[in-house]
Amino acid sequence: MGGRITTGALAISASYGAVVVMLLLTLPRPSEGYGDGGRGHCSMAFRMKAIGRNITHCRLLRRVVQIQLGWETSRFNSQWTQIDVMFSAKLRSDIGWLAWGVNPLPQPQMVGTRAIIGIRLPNGSQSVGTYNVTSDTKKGCQLLPSALDIEVPHKTLDYDQREDTFVISAKVVVPNSKYNISRLNHVWEVGYEAVGVEPKMHPKVLQDFNSAEALNFLTDEEEDAAYKNHQAYLRKVHGILNIVGWGTVLPVGVIIARYWRGHSSCFKDWWYYSHISCQIAGYSIGTAGWTTGLILGHQSRYFTFHIHRLLAIVIFTFTTLQILALRLKPDVNDEYRKYWNMYHSILGYGLLAVIILNIFHGIKILKPDNAVWRWVYIGILVGLSTVALPLEGYTWFKFKRSNDKGRDPKTDDWRSVPVVG
Repeated sequence: MGGRITTGALAISASYGAVVVMLLLTLPRPSEGYGDGGRGHCSMAFRMKAIGRNITHCRLLRRVVQIQLGWETSRFNSQWTQIDVMFSAKLRSDIGWLAWGVNPLPQPQMVGTRAIIGIRLPNGSQSVGTYNVTSDTKKGCQLLPSALDIEVPHKTLDYDQREDTFVISAKVVVPNSKYNISRLNHVWEVGYEAVGVEPKMHPKVLQDFNSAEALNFLTDEEEDAAYKNHQAYLRKVHGILNIVGWGTVLPVGVIIARYWRGHSSCFKDWWYYSHISCQIAGYSIGTAGWTTGLILGHQSRYFTFHIHRLLAIVIFTFTTLQILALRLKPDVNDEYRKYWNMYHSILGYGLLAVIILNIFHGIKILKPDNAVWRWVYIGILVGLSTVALPLEGYTWFKFKRSNDKGRDPKTDDWRSVPVVG
């Protein structure tokens, strides 16, 4: 019988895997372009202001809060290059800050950035200064004005009433020995909390942690576009695998185990094979998504979504434990079997709750570009609920009717408790 179960389960699991592969194949390849949805043309008002300051290059970095960058480069000599910068963003409240900077390290990232930060306080006062963003900043230490290894002979912070934006204007002089203008790592950010001249943490969503790129300041070409597109592709793969594996196939397996067993002899083997196939397929697909998440985490060493990561570890660890139940559960006649059934059921249903919570938490990380993901998964849950709720009502009706007749409709055999894998 074990061979029949394994063969049947693997066959159905393979069909689930084929569906997932087809979904992934429909995704555009990394070379087809993925940015953050914010790249585009600067506003006409910003362009006109930039032209008035002899700035010819312009880039819309984030559309939602209208983060725009204008610049012009001029080389003094073989040792120094000057960059005339205009950087603007909307601040949604009476307090906030906007920042732009350059980073001499090999990869575009927050840690190591030499930044110019403009701060707006509730009393209407404004300040602009230079800041050195270090690994200590990431750990929560104060970020205060400091001297830099670049020259910033001119910097101002102004309010553009026409566009309701704040604009940093600056002249930045960088040493050519440390900063390659044809592949310059630059970083930008907006935050909504500050104390005096100290900016506080920006929002903890992906687009804020991902506000960096390597740009050719001579030609306006993004130098790390292929790498960023690949990361965006992996994120889509990660989301699809987890939603399909953990968030869809496993709940289907629970529905099958809870509502189809014992209804008639024709379901005697069918429900069990289908349940085991959902276990194997859901665990395999979900593990592939979890592995993709590990890869993304390794590539994003300077920021971590701690809650999402912790919940993912809990899910993988305990679903692995549930999968081992296929071989390690006590015999049906064992005196401890009923206690094992209780533990197995409670853990299984608890895992479903954690899985749904973590999927929505992962979708939240994608704000503001997460509406499609959120509504797709809500639709999946509504579909599962549409099936499960009537069956749950029927189960309780049958249970009550059986009790009224003095019979117990459930037996404590090896199929008595749903198994979540």
